[in-house]
This record gives sequence, C-alpha cells and structure tokens, in this order.
Amino acid sequence: MVYLKNVRLDLARKMLLGGVEEGHSVTDVALACGFSHLSKFARDYAERFGERPSATLRQLKG
Repeated sequence: MVYLKNVRLDLARKMLLGGVEEGHSVTDVALACGFSHLSKFARDYAERFGERPSATLRQLKG
C-alpha cells in the first residue's frame, strides 16, 4: 500500500507542476489521483516532498 500511495503522490506532484498551464487546483489533483481525504493528502504530500501541495502549485505561478 505504501508503494501505491507513493505512486499516486508522484502523479499528483507531476500534475501540480503542470497545473498552472492546465488550470488545476490542489483539490482537482488530489481527487484525480484517488485521494478522497484532502487533509491526509496534504500531510502525506508534505512528508514526501517537503512542501505543501499548494506551495508546489504557487511556486510556478509566482
């Protein structure tokens, strides 16, 4: 299960990095990657990548 969660988190990061052009929100990405609990998604994402998903999306906008 850890492997699958990491695969989904990697996909989420890829989507967030391309999210500015695509118009994705963090919620859109989380749900598309199979995360139904947004707070758990944000926590797991931060643990894996060292930043919140919103920070990944925001760094590309700014």
